[in-house]
Amino acid sequence: MRSCVSVALAALLVGGMGTAYPAYDPVLTVPDPAADGERIPDETPLTDLAGAINLLDCGCQPTGCSPASCCPSCCCCPCWTVTADAMFLRRSKALRQTLLLDLIAPNTSLLDARQLSFDCEPGIRLNFIRHGDGYRDLEVGYFMTDGWHARANVQTPAMLMADRYGGPPVQNAAVSYRSELHNVEINLCQYENDWLTPLIGLRYAGIGERYHVAGQEAGSLDDYAYNINVANHLYGVQAGAKILVKERYRFRADGVVKAGLYANAASEHVAYNSFQWGYRSSSDKGGRCAFIGELGINLTYDLTEWLALRGTYQIMWIEGVALAPNQIPTADISGGPSSVRAAGGLFYYGAQAGIEAVW
Repeated sequence: MRSCVSVALAALLVGGMGTAYPAYDPVLTVPDPAADGERIPDETPLTDLAGAINLLDCGCQPTGCSPASCCPSCCCCPCWTVTADAMFLRRSKALRQTLLLDLIAPNTSLLDARQLSFDCEPGIRLNFIRHGDGYRDLEVGYFMTDGWHARANVQTPAMLMADRYGGPPVQNAAVSYRSELHNVEINLCQYENDWLTPLIGLRYAGIGERYHVAGQEAGSLDDYAYNINVANHLYGVQAGAKILVKERYRFRADGVVKAGLYANAASEHVAYNSFQWGYRSSSDKGGRCAFIGELGINLTYDLTEWLALRGTYQIMWIEGVALAPNQIPTADISGGPSSVRAAGGLFYYGAQAGIEAVW
């Protein structure tokens, strides 16, 4: 047995000594898979290719994104951003104007337009942003509130201020003042850097008002109705900017400022109707230059990569509009000439709460 093992070892040593081994080469040689007939894998995975196709389809470019608004998963701007908010706005009062004069104490006002206060009323706001290449976004927005309503009741006999000449003596006057606001805008936003995005666009604002007084005429006790209907249609251009104030983890604080000049196509219709006086009315239309300025502060909390909660405080100033009670000094229900008075100013202010979705 030992002799067999010895013979095998000897043969192995002799064979090894006769074999020529290659010299050590420190340079690593990479084999060529193609030479062996192996399939060469694609350099771009299918998932990356599909993502690139989606980016091209939606107009986004991987190199044309704002770092502040990049999608966390693909580091590219989303194709769409949509926000929906519930608004709670207050409206400022009308200009000072006497509505009812005391019959017993002459030149004593029983009710003035400044005494008609509006509560905070709900509304809706929708915003759609289409993100494109070249750092440009197209934004379409709409908001409205149509529920402002102020009331007052005056039992004391008074003179109803119906036009520039005064009006009939009345009693048990029930006063109602309604107002509504509609806004539509289209903006082109151009991303400049991580915190500034200027914008320019077109805007329409519609302000409608109705002032109504009903009761009985003093002496005859005949019912009467007095109405002033006013419409403002503002068309114009605006400019502004979106400003990123702070971004940390899931929180984001930003603001928006806008200002523009508008042509206001204003109209008014004043009417009085009673058994004794019959139906009398006056109306007029006119144009005037108007101004709209808006400031908003937004706080956003990201729930997921595509859904966020948001809160906003908004202030809007409109100058150069017709307000219903302030048409009395220029109206003439006796049939004479009247003119629309579009010299009023309004402030709207309040909070909003809603959601933001991106994809």
